[in-house]
Amino acid sequence: MSNPRVSVVIPVFNGAEDLPGAIESALNQRDCETEVIVVNDGSTDGTRDVIDRYGNRIIAIHQKNLGAAGLSRTRNNGVAASSGEWIAFLDHDDLWEPDKLASQLKAAQRTSADIVYTNARNFGDVSRVSDIRSDPTAMPEGDLFEALLMDNFIVMSSTMMKRSLFDRIQGFTESPVLAEDWDLWLKAAAAGSKFAAVSEPVTMYRWRPGSFSKNHVRMRNLRLLALQRALDSDRGQQVSWSVRRKALANAERCSAWFLASSSPRQAISWYARSLIYWPFDVNCWKGVVKGCVGRS
Repeated sequence: MSNPRVSVVIPVFNGAEDLPGAIESALNQRDCETEVIVVNDGSTDGTRDVIDRYGNRIIAIHQKNLGAAGLSRTRNNGVAASSGEWIAFLDHDDLWEPDKLASQLKAAQRTSADIVYTNARNFGDVSRVSDIRSDPTAMPEGDLFEALLMDNFIVMSSTMMKRSLFDRIQGFTESPVLAEDWDLWLKAAAAGSKFAAVSEPVTMYRWRPGSFSKNHVRMRNLRLLALQRALDSDRGQQVSWSVRRKALANAERCSAWFLASSSPRQAISWYARSLIYWPFDVNCWKGVVKGCVGRS
């Protein structure tokens, strides 16, 4: 029996330098029928020229720039143009190993999963992160709602999900603006979806200089909004008090960790918020101490 078609959605804005690598890694997937959809969100560099070079090997969508809030709609537009039974997402500056999709299809067949994610290898500016994203022996499967409340451990470019599920949960949330990837996984998990994992790092996730210097206040707010939406859902209302408190604490601690090197004072305040939710987190206390020592 032939494998089902996988539609690969690549959103891009001003990514002419890295986009060819992403497109080639999608086109070069082995043992898998793919269609590659590139959505150009009003790029002003040479992105359109890069896309045009691929001709009918890809499906190209050119749209007016939707701004910082438009990534969810850009991805939704790509999915709307797709015809595959499965949807895979690939950021324009990330890469795949040639057997990435085939390994996911095998995992889906083995587990009857609705979503399959993979381990990932970090590359680029990796001075503050490990080489491999996840412990291959500790990648959870099945019902991941509570696990995802605790941490957004799934890399966007590693995922493949059933198109029918994507439609059922109404795709990426376009408004309000939030951490759209985490929100999508949480919506899928809340809907009872089954997750499967590929432990091999067949996704390559690019870190750039400045990856830790984004607008951390905004990112924290987007994380908390996605988390609160999940906790307010019917499924979220069923989790225990301790799970709810730990989830909120983890979101604050994660935000503090990202901020620690650039603004230790603000990081300490977020660590403190985390400890209000869950005062038993040793790592959070360590973050507070480290921040205080660094300021002394």
